[in-house]
Amino acid sequence: MNPLIHSLSTRTLAIIGLITLAMILLTTIPLRAYILDGYRIIEANETVEDTGRVLNTLNDAIDDLARTSRDYAIWSDTYTYAQAPDAAFTDTNLDTPTLINNDVGLIVILDTNGTVIFSTAADLNTATTRPSMPLINEVLLSPPLVDLNRDDPLVQGLLLQPDHLLLVASHHILRSDGSGPPAGTLIMAREVDPALVEQIATTTRQSIAIYPYDPATLPAEVNALRDQLIAVPLRAVPIDDQQIAGYGLVYDIHGNPAAVVRTILPRTTYRFGMENAAYLQRSLLITGITFGMIIMLLLRLAVLRRLEQTSHQMARIGAEGDLAARLPEHGADELNTLIRDINHMLADLEHAQAERRVSDQERARLQEELIRAREQLFQMSIHDLKTPLTAIIGFVDMLHMTPLDDMQREIANGIRQSSSNLHSLVRDMLDTARLEEGRLQPIFTPTHVRDLLTGSVRQVEQWAARDEKEITIDVDHNPPIADLDVELMQRVIVNLLANAIRHTPPGTHITVGTRIDDSNLVIWVWDNGPGIPAERQQSLFERFQSNPDTATRPQSSGLGLTFCKLAVEAHGGTLTLNSSALDGTTFTIRMPHTNTTHPSPRIILNQSV
Repeated sequence: MNPLIHSLSTRTLAIIGLITLAMILLTTIPLRAYILDGYRIIEANETVEDTGRVLNTLNDAIDDLARTSRDYAIWSDTYTYAQAPDAAFTDTNLDTPTLINNDVGLIVILDTNGTVIFSTAADLNTATTRPSMPLINEVLLSPPLVDLNRDDPLVQGLLLQPDHLLLVASHHILRSDGSGPPAGTLIMAREVDPALVEQIATTTRQSIAIYPYDPATLPAEVNALRDQLIAVPLRAVPIDDQQIAGYGLVYDIHGNPAAVVRTILPRTTYRFGMENAAYLQRSLLITGITFGMIIMLLLRLAVLRRLEQTSHQMARIGAEGDLAARLPEHGADELNTLIRDINHMLADLEHAQAERRVSDQERARLQEELIRAREQLFQMSIHDLKTPLTAIIGFVDMLHMTPLDDMQREIANGIRQSSSNLHSLVRDMLDTARLEEGRLQPIFTPTHVRDLLTGSVRQVEQWAARDEKEITIDVDHNPPIADLDVELMQRVIVNLLANAIRHTPPGTHITVGTRIDDSNLVIWVWDNGPGIPAERQQSLFERFQSNPDTATRPQSSGLGLTFCKLAVEAHGGTLTLNSSALDGTTFTIRMPHTNTTHPSPRIILNQSV
């Protein structure tokens, strides 16, 4: 066998093998990921549910404390004691065994003035009396726990203290029939201590921990999740392949984060998913390899040998670029039909190539002539228009240096303004054509954007003042420095400001500003005028399209916005329009920017025009 043919055959077989293997991998890997993602979702949901059960158990403990508080607060004997304290009542009803039997660590009774008239505490772990004052502070004796004016007589929940966490319940002291007015407030509390955590863990049959919400004392892994828990109070976070942690954020009676509950669970569901995914992957891999080998063998025996020869000849024709060459035809099977079609295609390509070569030459010649003719036309137009314009402007300037009455000076100013407008139109026509053809390239220099905006406003501020319109510059205290073509961008901004002045009524407020947004330099021109009709907005950037406003100003040439759009695009940016009768009109320039200064407060510069 020819070495080249043998090499092609080997590569073809290798390619088929690689394609088969790639298809297997591209099938099994996403499938494995899909299966594992499903099991991860199930695992996360189970973990969140288990963590939710822990939170429910913690809430049950708070509810038990609230029921006990309500039972003692809505009692005529307590009502009488709050009005006339008697030690016999507390010795009989609020002694240490009573606290221990009701799982209450602290009781505080206050009169209507908020003064503590009784307090006692018990250590639930040792079943002994303990001093109550260390547990009583201003936070415990302040609203909403102590507030006789609140609508709900009961307040319950968590209270975060400086060095511990309390379950608290506060209730107005009322008569046994629930009537008032309140004679004071009864507060019951219980520390969230290891005994309570163990009790909750035993009830839920889970390994749990409860941490006070204090960034200084939270474990590092919990501290890292604080912001996420505020957004999503229940989360599941894998620890490793063997364990997953569930986190739940609990809020206190003030609506602030009070505690983080953590549960540790084995990743049984995830490991089961791993085993299923591995089994499926092995099965698909073995099946794919088997079928791939069978396909390669059949291709080799039935087609590949003749196809190798044809492919080698096609490669030779392609390498030489000789479309006049033809493949040898022999036999009458489908492969020979393919060779005959290839020969027909080569003949068609040879003919098309010859025609295209002639067509390309003719098109290039015509295009060159067109460009040359258009350039000559523009040069002639510029020369023919600029020469008399320069003379007219010079004569008007000479007139300004001679004594004129008011009427003559007004006429001279009108001639000067019209000549300047015509000069700008000629320049816009030339630059628009150059931008479209890519022959006018921006010259980028580092530019202070504030200076760019200020210089642009100066060019139109007298016009704006004459039309009773105010222009404001909105820039940062430390505005950005950007690489721009100053002359081009100043013409763009002046055009946009001129449009805002030309097409808005007296009293209009106009703002030009800049900001940095997602590494882009944004410059905008906004006015609170009547807006542009929606049916005209689509065509406003086309040549010789303008916003008609014949009632107030003559129409512009319609080249300004076309020039602005092309100039901004030459900077790699975009120019967009947003206009409505309610919000006014905003033209927004957005360009790539990499020279951003540090963010700082925004200031507003009023140009007083």
